[in-house]
Amino acid sequence: MESNDFNLNYEVKYNDNSNDKNDRWKLYLFSGLKENLKERINEMISYDENEVFFAALKLEYGYNTNKNLKEAFLLYKESSMANSRNFLSMTRLFDIYKTKENKFKGMIKNDKNLELIYLFKSFSYLPISLLK
Repeated sequence: MESNDFNLNYEVKYNDNSNDKNDRWKLYLFSGLKENLKERINEMISYDENEVFFAALKLEYGYNTNKNLKEAFLLYKESSMANSRNFLSMTRLFDIYKTKENKFKGMIKNDKNLELIYLFKSFSYLPISLLK
């Protein structure tokens, strides 16, 4: 089997009986974490320079708090304003505008310019160490 064949047939599998099985953010950051790992992640988040991003993500998914999409979206936007270096919030906003997620439909208008701005800003502030 060639590597391209493998990539085409590869599928991420996880246990989630909810309706949002294709929600990558939930999958990558919250699904299937055991208690010790959840505690460690919460501790790491509290020291991270992108703490606002994680606060918004917690609000978006109701992780250890009440779910509040409007507040989450506002936090993403506020932490992505001019002079911000919060590349994670910028990346999340790019993803929201690109995929036009149903849960944010009432909060966003289709705007290809904003989508691309958030994409370019997220790459601009991506730490160089991640690119190596």
